[in-house]
Amino acid sequence: MDVSPETLLVRQIKGDPAAPLTVPDELEKPHFLIKETRRYWSDTKKHKGGYSYKSPFACLSIYVEKDTQPRALRFFDTLIKLLEYRGHKVIVRGAATYAIIDTIELDLTLRESGNRVYNDEGHWRTSEIVPNGRLHLKTGRHSWDKQWLENKTGLESMLAKIVARLELDAEKEAKWREECRLSEIRRREEEKLRLEQEAIRRAEQQRTDTLLKQAEQYERAQQIRRLIDAAQQQESAEGNVTDNFREWLHWASEKADAVDPITAIIINSGRS
Repeated sequence: MDVSPETLLVRQIKGDPAAPLTVPDELEKPHFLIKETRRYWSDTKKHKGGYSYKSPFACLSIYVEKDTQPRALRFFDTLIKLLEYRGHKVIVRGAATYAIIDTIELDLTLRESGNRVYNDEGHWRTSEIVPNGRLHLKTGRHSWDKQWLENKTGLESMLAKIVARLELDAEKEAKWREECRLSEIRRREEEKLRLEQEAIRRAEQQRTDTLLKQAEQYERAQQIRRLIDAAQQQESAEGNVTDNFREWLHWASEKADAVDPITAIIINSGRS
């Protein structure tokens, strides 16, 4: 029977005797981010009401009730250490926490689940969400989003699966980004080729239009010259060539030469 890549990776992680997979009952040498988060919570409590925290560090994305905080910190501490053991990083930026796997950033958010409790007292039925102590981890982002919910199994026992899923999701996103990059290169090359072909087509169409226009101009010039020849023959037959006629012949000949594109064609072809 075929075994999925995720199952194989989970087995690999669990089979590593040095991997920090056990969440301790008490914090042991907590990670810097855990220390800062705990300090942030403590300072927030001290200055509740008009609190303005000046440090650039915003705590880890952990949103649980006070009673659940110790367990949440122990779990997140072990998760961070396991990710770092696997060669990855965890950072806090702004109000978000990210696992960085290679160059891919995946969200990490830990919350406490709750039960909706209804209150039928009063004129209107109301409800509220009451925390139930169960942890709820959200990993990834967008299409790689994954919700890890506790039922009979606690999140502590899911660490290998969580990290395996993060690594595979990062691999998928890296592959998707590379495909997008290559697709964009192909799109730009196709667009460049299309523009080049369009430029060639337009240039050829312009040459054709010019040729047809020159043919029309040549035909008009020939019509003018035939008219001049006919007029000269008629005037010569009558034997009365006046100055006005000579002036007209000169003017008409210049017009024929101006309309005739042959001279311009010869000049443009480099024969002049």
